[in-house]
Amino acid sequence: MSASLDDLFVYFKIPWADGVVPIKMWSFHNVDHRTNNTSEAYNLRFATRLSRKHPNIWSFIQLMQSEHARFEHILIQLDTLYNRFHEKELLS
Repeated sequence: MSASLDDLFVYFKIPWADGVVPIKMWSFHNVDHRTNNTSEAYNLRFATRLSRKHPNIWSFIQLMQSEHARFEHILIQLDTLYNRFHEKELLS
């Protein structure tokens, strides 16, 4: 059981804690936009997708994996949009 738990922590640490979004960006201290509406919207979406208060570990892991895939997809879309915007600037 300990090895499985270690694997879960490694899964969290590599893509999330050490991943694309640095931990310093997790804090909203000293940020002009002080509301947490986007965070609350995400929390509601996550809780709705979880569909029950105390899911088993496998359901939770599946949800975390699907959220990771969704996050990766959004980053690809944003990167594509950014590149298109800068290509237009260079051509102008």
